[in-house]
Amino acid sequence: MTRWLLLLLGTLCLPASSLAGARFDLPLDGWCRPGRFFPLRVSPDAAGQLINLPGCIPANVSAPGIVPMLLIDSPVSPLRLASDAQAIVASTIGSVDLGSLWPDRSIVTFYISASDLRQPLAWESADAIVVDGGDLPLLGSDFADKFAAAGIRIVVRSTTVPPGGLEWKRTGEFWMLTTRPRGPASHFSESAYRPALSWHPGWSSLARTRFVLLAGAFSIVVLALGLLRPRMAVPLIVLFSAAIVAGLIVAQLRVSPIASVLGRIAVSAPPIQQIDTWQYFSSPKACALSVPLGRSWPYFESPDHAQLLRPVLRQDATGQCAIELTLIAKTTLATRRTTIEPAGKSLGPVVPGSKLNSPLVPLARSYAAGALVVAGQSPDGSDARWPTVVLQAP
Repeated sequence: MTRWLLLLLGTLCLPASSLAGARFDLPLDGWCRPGRFFPLRVSPDAAGQLINLPGCIPANVSAPGIVPMLLIDSPVSPLRLASDAQAIVASTIGSVDLGSLWPDRSIVTFYISASDLRQPLAWESADAIVVDGGDLPLLGSDFADKFAAAGIRIVVRSTTVPPGGLEWKRTGEFWMLTTRPRGPASHFSESAYRPALSWHPGWSSLARTRFVLLAGAFSIVVLALGLLRPRMAVPLIVLFSAAIVAGLIVAQLRVSPIASVLGRIAVSAPPIQQIDTWQYFSSPKACALSVPLGRSWPYFESPDHAQLLRPVLRQDATGQCAIELTLIAKTTLATRRTTIEPAGKSLGPVVPGSKLNSPLVPLARSYAAGALVVAGQSPDGSDARWPTVVLQAP
């Protein structure tokens, strides 16, 4: 009861009408980690309200269930930061001894239901998710892939190895997914923005080609009109020019000012491989941007950068979530989509590492730890797509 009261007190800055009957709960009892999402459970009578926990991204929810929240400032009670000496575990198994998995850490376990796990991103602050083998059909065949992509360790109590081609390690009655994605572990990452330092968005090559063709067509038509009698030519040229200008204005209003570029970092580390698709957004003027939270997640350069963009998490009636923000003029937002899959899929032709010129190389080098090195890059590249950088064992 105390926890629920504290959550309600934390939202007193909202209008009184928006708090009527509101009920929220923290499945991890407020434990969270800097730069990582944590879960908030919303009850049916709180749907349709704005949740404004101090220090967190506001959330506008339309359906009950688990909502991912992100801390962007110092935590205020009931939120608290977990230390590296703690192992925060969410388990669908009522009574379980996990001491053998983390012998050197203090384990804090919270019981949840399998239905709470439909939004993997929400559980980033947990060190592990423990499920019973009987829960796997309910969670779906790609359950482990999604949580592995989010950097969350999965532990399954089962007599047989869980399905899928990922790397599982058996410890007693448990199977632990040892696959951990490489790359930034926090949604606040300066290294994620290194590729954008050399990016100067402008008109795409397609837009420039269309402009040249339009200018050529305009010149031909004006020259043709000039062959008419002056009384007819002058007004026709004026009307034609006005029509072209009006058309350009209308077309400009319909075109989004947001420029984007994407590129991939491929990590070959058998028995799995990881494909990260990084996408960067920028605009010459302030405009709205929405980032759906499926397997694509936003990364900010710092907490101050996050606050500058004024993000709001919006959940629709089906439970789907997106981060909506204001892309300030000449600022950049980075997003990342991670795919974890069994090794074997071809990564395409690779240019040797001595000829690297992809803007993603500085970021890829932050991935290269242990037995991995930057092996090369794909030969393709354009205004809208940077060459893929490939990492693998030497």
